Amino acid sequence: MPRRSSVAACFFCPDRSAAAGVSVPDTHHRGSLIPPPGSVPMKRTPLFSLLLSAALVGCGGPPPDKVEQPKSADQLVTNLKNDLGAVAQSGEGGSGLDSIRFAYNDLKTKDAAKAKAVEKDIEALLKTGKAEDRKKHAAAAAAAL
Repeated sequence: MPRRSSVAACFFCPDRSAAAGVSVPDTHHRGSLIPPPGSVPMKRTPLFSLLLSAALVGCGGPPPDKVEQPKSADQLVTNLKNDLGAVAQSGEGGSGLDSIRFAYNDLKTKDAAKAKAVEKDIEALLKTGKAEDRKKHAAAAAAAL
């Protein structure tokens, strides 16, 4: 018969039988690394595991960088014509000219012959400060494409 202990309660037992006036034997959980099912630590283990795995996994990290597909020469010409048409109508400069500059530089690498055909008008368009001159050069460049 197992020896009885004067332990006030068994921490792993949910009913706390020793607290109810029943003594718990010394060998009650001896040799067991895992508490009995239904005990308080066993109820906490799944919650702790869930929280630990959520902390280690995180939110998945940042999304992968989007790789922009290189545009064909025809797409660049179409985009450049659209941008030149907008400037030809409004005559406005500023940030609208940046998209023309970028499209023109891309066109140089894709289709040097078309870029050479509009080079003078694009250069003049980017340098001029007057709205009327911008309209004239933008229309000429769009017509040359």
